[in-house]
Amino acid sequence: MQCLVAGADVPTANVLALVYPPHDPAARDTNYLVYNMLHLDFVETLEATNLVYRYTLHLDSLVNDFLGRVVNDMAASSAAFIFPHARRASTAASAAISTVQLLGLRDRGRIYRDVGVRLQILPHDLDMTIHDLVLDPAHFSGRSCFRDGTFIIRLAVMGDTLTGIRAADRRRHGCIGAHIYSLFPRDSNTMGKDDESTSGGSSADEGEVRQLPLPVRAAVRPNPRTTRASVAAARPTAEASTSTAPAPPRAPLRDITVAPRSRTRSLSPAPVYSLPTELWKSSYTPHPSGEFNATRFTIDVCRAAVRSSGSVPPLQMRAVDVNGLVDLLCAALDEAGSRFGGRGDYTEILAPEHMFAL
Repeated sequence: MQCLVAGADVPTANVLALVYPPHDPAARDTNYLVYNMLHLDFVETLEATNLVYRYTLHLDSLVNDFLGRVVNDMAASSAAFIFPHARRASTAASAAISTVQLLGLRDRGRIYRDVGVRLQILPHDLDMTIHDLVLDPAHFSGRSCFRDGTFIIRLAVMGDTLTGIRAADRRRHGCIGAHIYSLFPRDSNTMGKDDESTSGGSSADEGEVRQLPLPVRAAVRPNPRTTRASVAAARPTAEASTSTAPAPPRAPLRDITVAPRSRTRSLSPAPVYSLPTELWKSSYTPHPSGEFNATRFTIDVCRAAVRSSGSVPPLQMRAVDVNGLVDLLCAALDEAGSRFGGRGDYTEILAPEHMFAL
């Protein structure tokens, strides 16, 4: 095999992992493509975004271990990618599966119209190895899967958005996929529009992981109904946008376990909340005017929490459920609180416009 390392004691392959960011859920075309004509350009663009990883792997290495390694390398990269559902996964194996999945060839790698070779998300068996991928030309080892003595494995991030820190401005962005696919709408010499507005100016932490199909045996042909299109069609979409004045920061959100609703529709007792004891560590000092003014209080709080000047972009967060939005908001609050040597800068959190979408 052309990807094998010469002189290795055990069969070993050079592997190039290409991580495809998620498409914008509102995009008209959500196909994943193989870029043969634009291979070097596409790899260079992914590599600039910390989405290319090179490994030397034994052929008997488990695919699941490989996925976990990619996820760890993405999180440890300078982009510091965040995977909300991976933090709640029960095991390292399920964390990898819930974060990235294999992309396999569609129609055995045949060119589709003038677009190119299409890819599809394919589930895999937990005991599948790299050798199994090499021996599957219909999905993972076709002609477009080998180049310059390297076995190319393409992966898809299982979320609506992928957020990471861009080197140009050191801010976290959630429009990585929209920007990359605007440059590569098809595999041809005519590339897309280099529109910086697709990835610039937004510092929102966005993204959530989709519901994945159950793994199937490696020897069984994947069910075509488990493609990205069917997953996206099953996901309900709704969006809510509000425009409000700056508000004082709220207390940190806490995870609350809610009992599932029984078939008899009996309601669980409502949880009891109490004010945190930290509020009473110091005595209360009344305002010199002797009266409380809500407007003045809001201004004073915002002045203490905002340290940046200039225009503030809208705060935008998008996920598939409320838990995902909670994760994103908590991550944004943690990041804001660590700025200025731990004194915090909540300028972006207190943006004049907020948009939370499900």
